[in-house]
Amino acid sequence: HKRYCRFADCTCEQCELIETRRKLDQHLKGSRLAKTNVSKGVIEYVDNV
Repeated sequence: HKRYCRFADCTCEQCELIETRRKLDQHLKGSRLAKTNVSKGVIEYVDNV
């Protein structure tokens, strides 16, 4: 849908609010996942190449 959405590049106040909320939700989801992995003892290796 995003490729064909006429509002994909819209910068109005409402669209910006939704985009900000979407990014915040992604960040929170990642934080929760990392916290869950730590509590389960999962070690995550990051390759900084």
